Amino acid sequence: MKPRTIFALSLLVGMLLITACNGSANSGHTGTPDPLTMTITERIIWDFENIRNEVHDLAEAAADTPAGEPENMEDLEELNQIVNQMAALSREIKEYYDVPLFAVKAQSALYNFADSTYSCYSYKHQEYMRKLVGDETITEVDYSICDQAQEYEESFDLLLQELKDDTT
Repeated sequence: MKPRTIFALSLLVGMLLITACNGSANSGHTGTPDPLTMTITERIIWDFENIRNEVHDLAEAAADTPAGEPENMEDLEELNQIVNQMAALSREIKEYYDVPLFAVKAQSALYNFADSTYSCYSYKHQEYMRKLVGDETITEVDYSICDQAQEYEESFDLLLQELKDDTT
């Protein structure tokens, strides 16, 4: 009878440990959905929203760099790094191959938004660089691409909302 009692107790303790560990692993909600449990549409929406937020964050960081006359090379280098990150993000969107046909318009609008934002700050970077080195041949830069970025973002938001509406 003793071996049976020991076995039962060890089984009970093992079950309690497994239950306790399993419960603590799932305690609290992180707010981040698990991409493995999402449908294709939910995953695309989630990915696209994350990319749009990255573009916004980079644009805000670029806008925080000194306007007009760059004060030193550090300002220029900081803007250069941000512009390079924007270029990489634009390439990432363009190479996002697993987009189903129903999401291609949203992907295109997101790419146009990211690429226009990249172009806008790339022009500003070039203008700062010329001013810093004293280039006298500075021509007037057409910043209308910056306005187009806003239009592309609005277009993307509408297309993303359509995707969200279709999932409900």
